[in-house]
Amino acid sequence: MRVTKCFLVMFFLHTVSAVINEVSQFPTHLIIKEGDSPDLQCSQTSNSFKNILWYKQTQDQHFSESKFLANKTVPESGSLTVKDLDITDSAVYFCAVSQHSVITLGQRCTKTPCVHACLGEQPIEALWYI
Repeated sequence: MRVTKCFLVMFFLHTVSAVINEVSQFPTHLIIKEGDSPDLQCSQTSNSFKNILWYKQTQDQHFSESKFLANKTVPESGSLTVKDLDITDSAVYFCAVSQHSVITLGQRCTKTPCVHACLGEQPIEALWYI
């Protein structure tokens, strides 16, 4: 008898804005098998917010750059891929949008890695925070 491990991943929305902008994230719940690489989607109603920020809420875990791929090809949306899922990836994931970046040239986010995606000539950043 083969036992399949499944994971429940929950998503929450967070909008960082001073103007009206709706952020949606899907799927809202996801049950997946170990070894899969799920894509999490985030979109907004305004293209004036250049940054999509992805958050992973865990208990006593550190972020691993090799496990996650943030992608942003258009201003209105982006995605996050969790590679080769395992039990340690169980967490609450959520995205937010922002007009401003916390990155300065040659520096990283405060103790957490950043993932950058470019659109055209102007960089659009997908940032990871834990």
